[in-house]
Amino acid sequence: QGCDRGTPAAAAAYDKGGKRMTPLQEYCNAYTMVLPSIYGVYYAYATGCLALETATQRRLAALLLGTWLHMPFSVVYHLWCARNPTGERTDNVRRRLDQLFIYVACALYAYALSGDARFTLGVAAYCALCAARLWAPSCTHLERKVTVLVAVLLYSSALLRGDDPVRAVENYRRCVGVFVASAAGIALGGWGHAIFHVGMVPYVACMLEAIQD
Repeated sequence: QGCDRGTPAAAAAYDKGGKRMTPLQEYCNAYTMVLPSIYGVYYAYATGCLALETATQRRLAALLLGTWLHMPFSVVYHLWCARNPTGERTDNVRRRLDQLFIYVACALYAYALSGDARFTLGVAAYCALCAARLWAPSCTHLERKVTVLVAVLLYSSALLRGDDPVRAVENYRRCVGVFVASAAGIALGGWGHAIFHVGMVPYVACMLEAIQD
């Protein structure tokens, strides 16, 4: 049985529902996934944060590192989907590696947004358990979605830990608002995933700004 949809009949129902993207859409998913990392390179060059001389610079660098580490695995996965339009999209090693590095990014984002070692270790422990589950036969497609969402909620909660409660809430509202608006594109199907990737550029920018507050 497949890890995500279980049976060939379930996979066929998934495809019949119009959820399988076209090769062109998958190529767009791959190319748009590079945009947040390109912005990260620009930001690192413009601010010099990779000097790692201050605590803030190290937190900024951690957020950029999480973005950069996930990017190649996501690109490889979407390119594979584009070149294998009838292949199993989620129950394969490329998708698992893509999702594994989402968890890696979440752990790094937890440190970037909090600067707190104990908070980071807690989020990292959760992400490690979720990553291990990716290879379990009992892992379901729904479980993967829910655990990633929980990881996002965990690391983003660090935005509420600022010394100025009003500013902290504003940072949280702005960053989560951008994320939700971007993720809403996925509900459109087809091109929605590429829209989500493009939306990750302002999302990363919002988080970088929040770290410097």
